[in-house]
Amino acid sequence: MVALLVCEAQVAHLVGDHYLWLGNVEMAWHCKNAEPLLYWRRTYRSLGDELFLKAFEELTLPYEYWDHEAHLRLAWNYIKEYGKEAATPLVKSGIQKFNEVNKDKVSCNY
Repeated sequence: MVALLVCEAQVAHLVGDHYLWLGNVEMAWHCKNAEPLLYWRRTYRSLGDELFLKAFEELTLPYEYWDHEAHLRLAWNYIKEYGKEAATPLVKSGIQKFNEVNKDKVSCNY
């Protein structure tokens, strides 16, 4: 096992033919020595987290890849690296910078 999230479900919303579950993370665990198996955008990708984060931080990530999955991926990696308290302002400021550079493409604010 590479990682484990234990969550308490709060609500589920039907979105098209899928459910979106919202809840609280009760526990998070990951194996520091394991290489993650990356399944993103319904296919296996060679783009690793380090390259993803570098592209995000350097504001070169293509905007069409900046979706809900990418938000979660960013937050998860920052929390793993910095812990929840330190990661929160980094995620917030990073998203604001990314949206500012892509303001002609952004249809909603965060």
